[in-house]
Amino acid sequence: MNRLSDKLGQQRDVAIEMEYDEKLALFRQSRLNPFNRGEEEDGPQAGKTPPQHEARPELFSSGTRTHSSDRPMDLGLAEDHFSRPVGSFVASDIEQLKMAIEECKRLILELPEHSERQKDTVVKLIHLRLKLQELKDPEEDEPNLRILLEHRFSKEKSKSVKQTCDKCSTIIWGLIQTWYTCTGCYYRCHSKCMNLITKPCVRSKVSHQSEYELSICPEIGLDRQDYRCAECRTPVSLRGVPSEARQCDYTGQYYCVTCHWNDTAIIPARVIHNWEFEPRKVCRSSLRYLSLMMPRPVLKLKEINPLLFNFVEELVEIR
Repeated sequence: MNRLSDKLGQQRDVAIEMEYDEKLALFRQSRLNPFNRGEEEDGPQAGKTPPQHEARPELFSSGTRTHSSDRPMDLGLAEDHFSRPVGSFVASDIEQLKMAIEECKRLILELPEHSERQKDTVVKLIHLRLKLQELKDPEEDEPNLRILLEHRFSKEKSKSVKQTCDKCSTIIWGLIQTWYTCTGCYYRCHSKCMNLITKPCVRSKVSHQSEYELSICPEIGLDRQDYRCAECRTPVSLRGVPSEARQCDYTGQYYCVTCHWNDTAIIPARVIHNWEFEPRKVCRSSLRYLSLMMPRPVLKLKEINPLLFNFVEELVEIR
């Protein structure tokens, strides 16, 4: 008896799953593709009767109201949003995708939480947003190498989303955005931010001026900087209005939040004078400069601070 009951239960579960799959397939077939507007316009004018399964709102809505084929709901649940139709997209296509996205967002709120139907709608929403981004920023034939302010920018092929644009401080979505990296100082930015760059390549500074700042945090005061970022000249203040002033422990100057991300690095001046290796907050340009200078043997410790050999045993062994 127990085996018979288990077998009947399994058959019932399979039947319920097949019924749901059948309803979902019928629902998707009944939705209108937003890029096939010609059929929609010809249908009502010709007086044709829509198919019987045209409106099945019970599959994706908790209410009992129906939606006609020209409502935004039909746009959001269309099946083919990734095959590019013949010809170029126009503004109406973008507007339709925006309407579809809003309708999907509304459906997600109405559907039962954590249900399979809600998950399907969330996936559809993601696809629609990716498609909208593609239409807004169409992929162009970008050059593989661009030279700007002594930067040698190389076009990246990585689709990782773990990178951040050094110009606008936003995430680089490698899946749908073109981005570049300087082969000299590893400055990263969007393709659209290239013409807005004002910072020269740090590699050139290392090549022409291979020396460290040997004063510990040589601060000159925010008033001497005219209350502006030392690099991009954006207005800053210690109160954070209009932008927070962040001090770089290497240069002693103040920077805006775009030029100073609170990165940390070991300061050579503190090591030479105090034998201190605690990382301190530095701006982005100082971080790149220090990392590029690290392998260069430019410090003559015997001339800068010869007394340090009397207090550090490791230095005695090296000498």
